Amino acid sequence: MSYFKNDDALSKIIKKIYDAYKAAKSSNDIHSNVIDPFSALLEASFNEMTYDEWIIAEESRQVQKTLQNAIGNFHEEIIGEIKGFENLKVGEIIDIVSQDKKIIAEIKNKWNTTKGNHKVAIYDDIASVLTTIGDGFTGYYVEVVPKKATPYNKEFTPPDNKTHSRRTANSKIRVIDGKSFYAMITGDKNAVFKIYDEIVVELEKLGLNTEDDFKKLLTKAYGEPTQ
Repeated sequence: MSYFKNDDALSKIIKKIYDAYKAAKSSNDIHSNVIDPFSALLEASFNEMTYDEWIIAEESRQVQKTLQNAIGNFHEEIIGEIKGFENLKVGEIIDIVSQDKKIIAEIKNKWNTTKGNHKVAIYDDIASVLTTIGDGFTGYYVEVVPKKATPYNKEFTPPDNKTHSRRTANSKIRVIDGKSFYAMITGDKNAVFKIYDEIVVELEKLGLNTEDDFKKLLTKAYGEPTQ
């Protein structure tokens, strides 16, 4: 796609996650850590599962957890492959920087990924970087999947549980949904939909199932593409 530095950027990102999933599935041992017998009993009983059925479900859950961890940095990696953007190394204060567009960003996969008290820390991190990175930069807290399909790009003023007050409004520190952020950094209002379609193509290249019904979830998250 024309957004990316390299034509195979998405392919490499998805292949890495797929390889992590296959490795987890082939090496999974649910007894590598002690299992909570109380939660196991209650979960199995409430779901009317036998012991063997519960074991199978738990194996699947643990592999799914490994997969979710691998997916955790998915959008950071995608955005880092967009022209003019860089995905910073683990340990840096923020996730993303673009010297060209004067943008720094902290990326979260979903609106509820971050607890309220941690949002204050994100605000403070963005504010800290803005004081040192140079003039003209804007910092974004990106909620890739929003709570509702209504787009937003507004001042980020998270509440502080300790002081019971919100952080000071600052036009240079903002919270934005994923559709709006991808549109802003690519110049394409439908970028999030096109990236989704390209991911489907890459999954099909790996021989994986990609039912059309999953696209219903995309519409629920972001509404319909702009005509």
